[in-house]
Amino acid sequence: MMKFKTKIKILGIALLPLLLSSCFLVKIKRGVDDPSRYFRSAYRQIDRIHHVDPDREGRPRRLHVLVYDDSSRELIRITTALWFVEWCLDIGAKHAEWNGEFEEEFEFDWRAIKDFRQLGPGLLVEVEAEEEKVLIWLQ
Repeated sequence: MMKFKTKIKILGIALLPLLLSSCFLVKIKRGVDDPSRYFRSAYRQIDRIHHVDPDREGRPRRLHVLVYDDSSRELIRITTALWFVEWCLDIGAKHAEWNGEFEEEFEFDWRAIKDFRQLGPGLLVEVEAEEEKVLIWLQ
């Protein structure tokens, strides 16, 4: 019986990297002079999401982030499962509770962003500054 439990634990540990690698995708493109086609593609994806679920009542499963930095000419695209984001937020909240100085120093309440899934699928954040552009959406 003990050998079976040990084998299950070893199998679980061996499969953990495979599981985590499938829930987090980061793509970095360097030397991007004009990011407009990437953002147009992202906006089309967001428009399709809003067309299918205009009232944002669906249950989102993935978080997408698209960032462009003009000074480095880098385009970064991140896609991850929402359970992974929530897991990271839980860790951050527990650390903030353990280290009370964090919330005081940064005036940041982890609990305030914990329920972002309730916003439903669609655009969450759009920022366009002089040298940066950021899109964050739920799918």
